[in-house]
Amino acid sequence: MTSLDFYRERGRVDVVMETVGAPTINESMRALRPRGRLVLIGNISGEPVTIKRPALLVMREITLTGSAAFTRKEWEAAIKTIGKGGVKPFYKAYSLDQINTALKEALEGGRIGRIVINP
Repeated sequence: MTSLDFYRERGRVDVVMETVGAPTINESMRALRPRGRLVLIGNISGEPVTIKRPALLVMREITLTGSAAFTRKEWEAAIKTIGKGGVKPFYKAYSLDQINTALKEALEGGRIGRIVINP
């Protein structure tokens, strides 16, 4: 499921924590509600981040923020929030014997979130 499919199915969101970067940033912007916030944390491909529809930033009044680091206090607060169910991470877990399937999905780029290998 892509972020575009996600918001069509479940509705737009207030905040997107963008960890992939250039390959998915435009879909992440489309998943935001008006006045939503997009936090760019990573850019795994190293490609320049290009906004394909700058009018989307303007018309929806989206805030685009970068984040390079965090304090220990912020990290602890985030872990507590996740532990209480306040944040739903998007991932798909695979067993070690499914690693080829996981790699194929990662290379095809058709899923939202992370791929986790459980040994």
